[in-house]
Amino acid sequence: MLIFMPFATAARKMFEAMLLSFDGFLAYAVAILSADVGSPILAPIYDVVTKISTFVITPTATSIIALCFFIEFMKLSLKMDMFKWEWAVSAMAKFAVAKAALGIAPDFLLGIYQTGTGFIKTASSTFGLTNNSTYYIVTKQLFELMTDMKFFEELACIFVLFIPILVVWVVGIFLIVMSYARMFEIMLYIAVSPLPIAFLPLENSNITKKFVLNFSAVVLQGLIMLVIVIIFQGFIGSFLTLFIEMMSQDGDKYVQIVAIAAAMLCSALTLLVMTMKSGQVAKSVLGQA
Repeated sequence: MLIFMPFATAARKMFEAMLLSFDGFLAYAVAILSADVGSPILAPIYDVVTKISTFVITPTATSIIALCFFIEFMKLSLKMDMFKWEWAVSAMAKFAVAKAALGIAPDFLLGIYQTGTGFIKTASSTFGLTNNSTYYIVTKQLFELMTDMKFFEELACIFVLFIPILVVWVVGIFLIVMSYARMFEIMLYIAVSPLPIAFLPLENSNITKKFVLNFSAVVLQGLIMLVIVIIFQGFIGSFLTLFIEMMSQDGDKYVQIVAIAAAMLCSALTLLVMTMKSGQVAKSVLGQA
């Protein structure tokens, strides 16, 4: 039995470290969501994106747009018996607008992104994130319940708590992954922006409108993710307390431990589901769902 004692002690310390790290994951995810192009997180990526947009996408987009306008001009000419100089002027004017749009497209999208980042920073600084880990505070009660247990009883509790605490830890990592995925998606939109933006002068074309709305939805997703985290931190304490009280009214310490494990699992999965739906919510707000 003495051989297994270090295992139980190490497991408890590991659980404490995993729960404490959850708040760090939330803070890091918020830092990614609120990063601007000058931040250490985003600056190297944005530099590569602008080069791709300038030297790869823009020349390709120019050729495609020129071909599109030529085809449109030819179709219009074939429908008429007599050529009119107004057609040529109109086509050249549209092409000039499209060519100008190619140059300003990345800056236009960057302006939308910076505006959204400003909202995220304002919301983060106004409401902020709490520094105390609610999970850790709750589990202090849990470890107190395990203090007087025999070794095999404590070992059984460790196995019961393993999955809920692991889920909490993984959900924290998932938030960081979601934040990075959103950032990369935004950078991809900016990189390819010259092509869809250049379709703006074309008649009966919704390509540009859909592109801008989809990009705006991705930007808005960051704000929604932040709101989800703020709401989560606001209600998690009362949620855990209420959940534990409802499941452990008889005062049995084993029932209380199971209740704490169930409460952590439910709250973590709630945050996971809410975060996964953030993109869908953002699109619904902008009518793109």
